[in-house]
Amino acid sequence: MDRVSISLAQFRACHAVTAKWEGGKVDHPKDPGGRTAYGVTQRVYDAYRRGRGLATRDVYSIDQDEVHAIYLRDYWAASGAGRLAPGYDLVVYDASVNSGVGRGPRWFQSAVGVAPDGKIGTKTIAAAQAAKDGVAVIQRACAARLGFLKGLGTWRTFGRGWANRVSDIEARAAKMWLAATGRPVAETLRNEGNKAAATARKDATAAAGAAGGSAAASTQDAVTTLPLSVLAVAGVIVAVVIVIAALRSANNRSRARAYARAALEI
Repeated sequence: MDRVSISLAQFRACHAVTAKWEGGKVDHPKDPGGRTAYGVTQRVYDAYRRGRGLATRDVYSIDQDEVHAIYLRDYWAASGAGRLAPGYDLVVYDASVNSGVGRGPRWFQSAVGVAPDGKIGTKTIAAAQAAKDGVAVIQRACAARLGFLKGLGTWRTFGRGWANRVSDIEARAAKMWLAATGRPVAETLRNEGNKAAATARKDATAAAGAAGGSAAASTQDAVTTLPLSVLAVAGVIVAVVIVIAALRSANNRSRARAYARAALEI
């Protein structure tokens, strides 16, 4: 099988995962992409049609051949995902679809220790091939992606779905990499899920402890000699600690579930 055929097979495997998260026809008022069908925005579809000398039309009229052609050219080929091993390709591809073809490669490059320039070239490929723990590479790239998403203004609206998507991509990418490299698949996935679940419990305990400590301290406010400004700052710090720990716990619960699902599907 030639390299092109291999890449197309990888594309189909990765797109089957990504397509599930892109959904069908939507037009969410808080989504900056606007009117969208199967993850293809009206703007992208217009450019695709014009590029072929065709009249533009409502993106809801797009057919699946056009959908696959757009994803193959504008995300798979443009991101360089097809140049990477199974698992790594999914990490780069899905992130590129969700957040842009510049960001997906950069997060992966950082994960393998290469200066991120957004181009999957010989240095990135060599670093990826030299990495002994591909699961750790995948986890680092997904963590960087999730960190970016948390900083977006639309996180409050789409955050839970994004977190679940990144968790699913992480687990499925790990599964692909393990299978392709001959590592124990089910056992490793279960171990990673257990680690994520343990971290989630630890973070939940930390959040509860911070909340309990804050409540206990508040009962002393009436008799304390500390200035109110100091108490206010301390309260904000405790609140931030609680929120961060709670978010980490939720994210790791999502990761644990994703690894468990991936292990069960073997």
